[in-house]
Amino acid sequence: MKRRTILAALAGAMAVTLGLATEPAAQAAGTFPDKPITFVVPFAPGGISDVMARAISAAMAPELGQPVVVLNKPSPGMVLGLSEIANAKPDGYTIGIWANSAYTFPIGMKTTVPYDGIDGFTFLRSYSEFVLGVVVRADAPWKTFQELVEEGKKSPGKLKFGSVGINSIQHLIMEQVMKDTGAKFVHVPQAGTAAGIANVLGGHLDFLSDASSWAPNVRQGQLRLLAYTGDQRSKFFPDAPTYKELGFDVVRSRGAIVAPARLPEPIRAKLEAAIDKALKDPKVVEAFAGIATEIGSMPGEEMRTFSIADRKQWEAMLGAAPKN
Repeated sequence: MKRRTILAALAGAMAVTLGLATEPAAQAAGTFPDKPITFVVPFAPGGISDVMARAISAAMAPELGQPVVVLNKPSPGMVLGLSEIANAKPDGYTIGIWANSAYTFPIGMKTTVPYDGIDGFTFLRSYSEFVLGVVVRADAPWKTFQELVEEGKKSPGKLKFGSVGINSIQHLIMEQVMKDTGAKFVHVPQAGTAAGIANVLGGHLDFLSDASSWAPNVRQGQLRLLAYTGDQRSKFFPDAPTYKELGFDVVRSRGAIVAPARLPEPIRAKLEAAIDKALKDPKVVEAFAGIATEIGSMPGEEMRTFSIADRKQWEAMLGAAPKN
């Protein structure tokens, strides 16, 4: 009898303890959010990711009932911005832009970063595949991508191109093209896409390999688009060919919105629902169209699975991943 009494008392104590342990988390999820959310962009203002983030964050705010404030943290390989997200408290109040440079940069640079490019994050939702293309000034002598490549073969090291940084996807596309064709170009990393566009327009660079923040300049006739990523031609630029149809099986990149790892499921679900709804907002669709990008939404867990397979391909291409 005494044994049963003691066991019952222990069981009751455990129930109380567990209740106390889970109650704050449940309350936090129920009241989330009760203050502004920080939306980290690991790139300089004015680029494609910045445009996307500002459109999405503005559309998320009414759904969540709190401001969603964009914070730009530019750096090579997205390291500063991704560190800000990965090392934040997993409470839903810090989210941000993620791209597969999160793991291509440390693999390619043979260096370590203060987070794991996949496991360091909770994937909330993918929002698009980036349109990555090569642009030259409108009066440049190269009318096609093939002509640009031929110049790179005929005069190796003569032409300079920009990208957002060493071992960014934009840079690696051109490394892949050079490897496939024997052309030789000189890579000049840029302090953001706006700087890259300005340097092409100013004649300091011969071409730019970048995401589609160049779209307004192409539409205005200042830049010429020679090739870009995708399975088929873009409805925004149907006259320009894809790398694929030119015979180049180049790398591609998807963008996602992430939070720190170990984000409680109720908060994760609430954020993903807000992002999903934001991506259907006409103002977001319009903002994406302005940079020649179509919305391509994918659930967070699917994006994580995609990224695991993608990283394995990069490890095979660039070498084993460094140990964090």
